[in-house]
Amino acid sequence: MRGRNWVYLLLMLLGVVLIVCLGLGKEKESQLLTQTSIRQAAVAGQFYPQNKQELETKLLSSLNKSIQNPINNLRILIVPHAGLEYSGTVAGSGFSLLKNQNYQRVILLGVSHTQKTSQALIDNNDYWQTSLGQVAIDQEGVKQLIDGDRIKTDKQIHEKEHSLEMELIFLQQVLTDFKIIPILLGEVDERLLTELSFRLAGLLDQETLLVISTDLSHYLQYEGAAAKDKLTIDYLIKGNLAGFEQAVSQDSACAYQALRVGLKISEILGINWQLLDYKNSGDVTEDKSRVVGYTAVAGLGNNFKSQELSLAAQKEALKLARVTLEEYLKTQKIIDYLPTQGELWLKIGAFTTLKQQNELRGCIGQFEPDKPFYQVVQETAISAAVEDKRFEPVSTGELNNLEIEISALSAKRPVKNFQEIKLGGNGVVIEFNGRSGTFLPQVAEETGWSLDEFLAELCGQKLGVKRDCYQDPSAKIYIYTAQVFKE
Repeated sequence: MRGRNWVYLLLMLLGVVLIVCLGLGKEKESQLLTQTSIRQAAVAGQFYPQNKQELETKLLSSLNKSIQNPINNLRILIVPHAGLEYSGTVAGSGFSLLKNQNYQRVILLGVSHTQKTSQALIDNNDYWQTSLGQVAIDQEGVKQLIDGDRIKTDKQIHEKEHSLEMELIFLQQVLTDFKIIPILLGEVDERLLTELSFRLAGLLDQETLLVISTDLSHYLQYEGAAAKDKLTIDYLIKGNLAGFEQAVSQDSACAYQALRVGLKISEILGINWQLLDYKNSGDVTEDKSRVVGYTAVAGLGNNFKSQELSLAAQKEALKLARVTLEEYLKTQKIIDYLPTQGELWLKIGAFTTLKQQNELRGCIGQFEPDKPFYQVVQETAISAAVEDKRFEPVSTGELNNLEIEISALSAKRPVKNFQEIKLGGNGVVIEFNGRSGTFLPQVAEETGWSLDEFLAELCGQKLGVKRDCYQDPSAKIYIYTAQVFKE
């Protein structure tokens, strides 16, 4: 018996030790999962001083040498990225505009000097580190930009790149409490140019600035460099992308592709350009045999990208929905498609509604998707035709008699009281007891329901719960708006 007792005691002790070890292991695993990721400074001590105080002194000197008049409608800033000793004064002429400004987010756009790519690659570390401290990445902004195909996250390409880091130290000197979205490009085809430009334009609100990092011509003799740089700047100031692409060669600026994106955004938002400063390295070192050009240019404007789709974009979306249905009903395949209207690249939710002689034949939608609008249109059109369980699947013979209606959706937002709902102006989502349902804004107009009738039908008809669920304190109510267009 004594032997058995000792065995039991030993087994119990081993069990306690095992539990403690497993607990510690889980704690360590949890710590690793929540560990902060930081992109470390790549060129501190090379392009700018490692010492914080010395760096601040040099930055202030650069900023104070070229103080610009305040500008309240600055949307885009083009600045150089050489070492502080070379291009600091020119960069300072641009960044001095940001003093006393309240930008909460800065998008940093440049071209990789170390790796080739045909994508837009965004750093999604938690923070970037410089000699002046850490700056957080705007993760929500990153999510809005990426498409998983041409616009992706990639930390590695940013590790040794200097061009965006050189702009960050100036931003840290002139702004407080801001986040960044660092993006590096390589080759940019027309599809990526359009998609990225429209998505960036959609992020440029009053608290967001786009900084494009580029130097101009490289290693030409002084006079030749000045002439080549003047041509580049002249076409930048004109703000005409086609003219810029035709007249300015790719070796005129190391971030030529980023400048193309800037000019495309300029056309979308109606931005005007203003030259702030130009110099080349020969003006600094007095060695004029092989120089590099530097400029600072400001993009000014008061327009902001509306989520409203243009008439041309509406027509293209409706046509896309129809040809997608025609092909899918015949072959069960979704056609490959490249939009011509840039708005179709935006991440916008949608409902596609099918009607036959004014009677509902199918309606399916997606809120706040992680894909571009044109793909949402394709998917919801197919779903409305063959997956709406209230109806039999649409046949190919019916298609010519169907009318297609698309509702482009705003983001939904919660309301505390259902009385806040604007009948006919708001779509409504109700979540209750694990169920959810929605009515589009136009349902109120089509039915003539009062607000209480509208909400009662939503509870009873769509959620399948008690008709007064919208008055229950546990119900969650959201509203949204819709831009509705049809064939």
